[in-house]
Amino acid sequence: MLKFILAICLATSALFTYSQSFRINEVMSSNTGVLTDMDGDTPDWIEFYNSGTSAVNLNGYGLSDKKSDPFEWIFPDFAVNPGEYLLVFASGKDRRETPIHWNTIISIGDEWKYLVPEAEPTTNWRLDTFDDSSWKSGPSGFGYGDNDDATILNGAKSVFIRKKFTISDVSQIEKLMFDMDYDDGFVAYINGVEIARAQMNDRGAFPGFNVFASGLHEATMYQGLPPEAFPIDNPASVLKNGENILAVQVHNSDVTSSDLSAIPFLSIATSDNDVNARYISILGLKGNELHTNFKISADGESVYLTSPSKVLTDSVHIGVIPMNASYGRTVKDPTIWAIYQEPTPGKENLGTEYSGEKAAAPEFNTPAGIYSSAMKISLHAINLNDTIYYTLDGSEPTGSSAIVTREINIPASTVVRARILKKGMLPSDIVTNSYIIYKNNQLPVVSVSMNPPDLWDYNTGIYVLGPNAEAANPNFGANFWMDWEKACHFELLEKSGNKVIDVDAGVKISGMWSRANAQKSMTFHCKKSYGPTFMKYKIFEERPFDEFKSITLRNSGNDWNNTMFRDGLVADLTMGLDFDQMAFRPSIFFLNGSYWGILNIREKTDEDFIASNHPGVKASDVTVLELNGAVRVGNADDWWKMYNFLDLNSMTVAANYDQIASEIDISSFIDYFATEIFLANWDWPGNNIRYWKTTDPASRWRWILYDADFSFGIWGSKLPSENSLAAATDPNGPDWPNPPWSTLMLRKLLENTGFRNQFVNRFADLMNTRYLAVNINKVIDEKSNLIINEIGKHLTRWSGGSQAGWQSNVQQMKSFVTDRPYNVFIHIQQKFNFQTPQLIYVQTDSVAGSVQLNSLKLTKYPWHGAYFNEVPVTL
Repeated sequence: MLKFILAICLATSALFTYSQSFRINEVMSSNTGVLTDMDGDTPDWIEFYNSGTSAVNLNGYGLSDKKSDPFEWIFPDFAVNPGEYLLVFASGKDRRETPIHWNTIISIGDEWKYLVPEAEPTTNWRLDTFDDSSWKSGPSGFGYGDNDDATILNGAKSVFIRKKFTISDVSQIEKLMFDMDYDDGFVAYINGVEIARAQMNDRGAFPGFNVFASGLHEATMYQGLPPEAFPIDNPASVLKNGENILAVQVHNSDVTSSDLSAIPFLSIATSDNDVNARYISILGLKGNELHTNFKISADGESVYLTSPSKVLTDSVHIGVIPMNASYGRTVKDPTIWAIYQEPTPGKENLGTEYSGEKAAAPEFNTPAGIYSSAMKISLHAINLNDTIYYTLDGSEPTGSSAIVTREINIPASTVVRARILKKGMLPSDIVTNSYIIYKNNQLPVVSVSMNPPDLWDYNTGIYVLGPNAEAANPNFGANFWMDWEKACHFELLEKSGNKVIDVDAGVKISGMWSRANAQKSMTFHCKKSYGPTFMKYKIFEERPFDEFKSITLRNSGNDWNNTMFRDGLVADLTMGLDFDQMAFRPSIFFLNGSYWGILNIREKTDEDFIASNHPGVKASDVTVLELNGAVRVGNADDWWKMYNFLDLNSMTVAANYDQIASEIDISSFIDYFATEIFLANWDWPGNNIRYWKTTDPASRWRWILYDADFSFGIWGSKLPSENSLAAATDPNGPDWPNPPWSTLMLRKLLENTGFRNQFVNRFADLMNTRYLAVNINKVIDEKSNLIINEIGKHLTRWSGGSQAGWQSNVQQMKSFVTDRPYNVFIHIQQKFNFQTPQLIYVQTDSVAGSVQLNSLKLTKYPWHGAYFNEVPVTL
């Protein structure tokens, strides 16, 4: 019944059609990778087409998703020519500059004519009329010594290269850019006119073939860095209609040089959005794209085009369209709209047309699970004549994929993805099952499948360095530093082997410097554009809820291949204290069927996390800040008002302290700061600090503990005697890890004696109970026992050491913990000039009552703890 309703909705969705020549031609409302904007994002888009015989100036035209507000977004002043397509991203970014688009017409790997001269060539070698038939041919780059050369020229002192290119209409070129990766110097010409020079003296002169570059210059692209850019003013002054010539002479610095490099690029910018254009991301060329100030709902809505005279010229109602499919006018009859499984932005809609009815999905006869040996599995179609297509590499099945004709062999861990393709119908939903061949697993298994290019493609894969990565760790600029989201399928198999989560989702690489690790952290987002908006399962036993919009699989950050559970240990150790922390559960991870080692399942600390962990709080009302008031979500105005008041006023004045206490949750602040200080987290407080409140006027700022991987003396870099209380109250700390802004709150609050007493007593309460060495070491044993049978395989997978080394790391942490409480008591004593801590003993001879000491409700006797005589305790 649902399929029938969908077909009806789409068949009648073109509610408004006109013979208007400039019209809406194709729309995508759920784009996860079909088209990428220049920010690397994948927003929705609307394609327009001018089917008329004259240009249409769009100045003043309105575009909207609300009929009541036709000029919600207004086009800039420019024209669309007859037969031309125009693409507008429905991203919410609101960009209205006249669009220009870059096309790199000469790029790395292109074929050139070249000469390694032994005598001076004639000067007309720089002109298009020169006969270069006697020159050799080869692809760029040219040179030797840097492993970036496609055409090897060992020992060359210089090389002269020529490349012809054609320009159909110079007047259409708005910008011209020459980029050059070189070692050591060069001069470049277009049609004999010099356009760029570097490391070569006497601008305007033609350097001789045997002239050396004026100095050393190292090529950059082989280091993962962009080439040098040389903008060319007034393109019409060097270009001509028809055939042109780019000529470059490249010179070494001396006869004994160890390398030579030449990789030229030439790029033009026009208003024409040529979908066949080459965009080379390492060049960093930024054009102008049109972006609306609204987005298109994946649930379906209307889009309206209105002329400057307020006449509605075109509109379309878009129903629910499958992810990465488009809704467009058919070529044979533009009044009829259809769904296209293969969208064609900037081109005619010539793909297979679908009415909206979807084929029934195939079904597995063998459940997903964790199995101990090789097996065979089978699928069946509800309609016997339907053809099932399947893949075993994580990719989405297409018409060129394998066809199910018999049982499928599963000799090792494999993810099977299948769908039915049927003429005239939309492809069925993809069904995915992971078959994990694994013995004696003691952890849940997460299996993620996705199109391999979305992971590994040099330009677009999220797991690789890509063209813009810096050579130095952590490879800033790499693809895995981009905020790119790709579609995936997420399965969670419990230890029993039962599949308990089975959803389509979006995935991003996450984390900070740990992104440079070979094994990366990944965050998974459930959205309407993929399917269900949450994962429904009680992933964490300690949490009372079973719905998660986002989940992070974390590589343990700084603790990667050390203990692999440091941050999770801290989370479990602090559960129930008066701040928020991410729940923790280790898992075995498989990526497209390949064993990927241990990744820890964690909550994502966003507004949904806050709402889930605080009943009655709405995610839409939450503000989350980090570092020095940086906004993750919401608004920082309240924070800065409070922070500035705290900075400028004395906390020795009771009224001032009361004002601050009404704006921050003192109990949360103390529990959080005392804990971070005790942990000796040396990547804090100037980093990894996060706090939140709601828009409720009575709400107070509370703290979130996360990323404590730099704690408990990791790598032996810090001793148990490390005075992190002094660091957390240092008024003149360095930019990292404790700059003055990060210590100001604690310093100022400690001016107030009442706060000081509360802080010291609560700190002592924690160290006398849950932060006792025996208690922490017990939790360490629990966490290490969870992964003790898996860690060896994980370390082998990532060449991360041995199990014996891992056990040594765990023991090092236990030794740190054993000596830590005594040292922290000494630090408190020194900070406040207290005398030697005193012991308090509690003994009872009755079970008729109970004892509360400060914040502690004592239940086991005899009990003793250390406190300070100078600070009154409450009994």
